[in-house]
Amino acid sequence: MNIKTIGILCALLTGCATKSEIAKFYNPSLPALAHKPINPSHVNVVEFSNKEGLQAFLREKLCQQSYQLIGCASFSGDKDSLPELRKFAASVGGDWVVRKAEFLGIKQGSRMVVGSYTPASSTYTTGTAFGTASGTAYTSGSTPFGPYNQTTYGSGSSFGTATATTFNPGQVNYVRQNFEYPVFDQEVIVLQSTQAQKSNWPNMQKCLNLDKEGFVLDLAKVSSQEQIRNAPPAVQELAKHQKAGRMLNPIEAQQFIRFYSVAQFWRDHWQEILKRAK
Repeated sequence: MNIKTIGILCALLTGCATKSEIAKFYNPSLPALAHKPINPSHVNVVEFSNKEGLQAFLREKLCQQSYQLIGCASFSGDKDSLPELRKFAASVGGDWVVRKAEFLGIKQGSRMVVGSYTPASSTYTTGTAFGTASGTAYTSGSTPFGPYNQTTYGSGSSFGTATATTFNPGQVNYVRQNFEYPVFDQEVIVLQSTQAQKSNWPNMQKCLNLDKEGFVLDLAKVSSQEQIRNAPPAVQELAKHQKAGRMLNPIEAQQFIRFYSVAQFWRDHWQEILKRAK
């Protein structure tokens, strides 16, 4: 399945829209439909290297099991890891993600990386000063008793310490690094199982203007075989189930009609889609 195929699949569901290379090219099938995020560990990943396997898988899921195609992306670039792929699909509400990746070649790129790094540090400086002083004084004079001489001695000292702190900020030097990486032509398709659709049913009711209370098929209004034959295919199928004794509450009946109609749409248009995609 090529890029045209993906575009047609999405367009038939009113168009075919969070940090991943895939997100740049992703288009939702129903932009107005809000989807509850899913736990990434619950997302199933299926990978193909050829369009035949991808087509067979999609036919089974869409035409037979009533899965909903909720979005897709087509682009060329490096492949996301499986955890990243699951995380992206879960963020847009899908519990199945299908990827077809065909190797195109090796490309060269460049990026800035750390060349050297000097950590921050602090420098402490301490200074000490010591000083002394001394002196001698001579005094002479006379008294009634006679002359006198006097010598006086004196000395002193002082001591002081001072500390200074200097902060040296770290430094990072970047250099350009060349590298090689593989490039793949990729198609990423996000699907939602019926179980995931049921979990998101309140949003589907709002987006599709479905009766919040659901409905119960009144077999009295389509009791004859002719009336049943003239009813929509999904109603015919539901009537068969109810006549066979399968009891559905109003919401279950609404979900049955919705899921069956989606699968019937793909069964009716699958060959046309593939033909237009060639």
